[in-house]
Amino acid sequence: MTVVSDRNLFTNKRAAEMGIVNLLEDSMDKVNRRSALAFGLAVASATLVKPAASQTTDSLTGKDTSPWPGVVVRAYGESPSLIPGFKTVSMRDIIMQPG
Repeated sequence: MTVVSDRNLFTNKRAAEMGIVNLLEDSMDKVNRRSALAFGLAVASATLVKPAASQTTDSLTGKDTSPWPGVVVRAYGESPSLIPGFKTVSMRDIIMQPG
């Protein structure tokens, strides 16, 4: 019974003919400490990021009206304007359902 180690597997003549040894050496030449550290930090930061939660609509935020099917106009109210020439400003969202 012959036991083949990993070292013998990649250094034998057939593996060298197939280019496996060169492939492994070339891929390891491209990885240095800086790129390994950058990859590690990217993975660590990706695991710490929480998914964004969507905002819920609050009944106190605005008055909803539906002038047409699939269209909602949400008025948030008026406030004094900081823009010269305008007394008050109002903010509205017009939400349209596709289709």
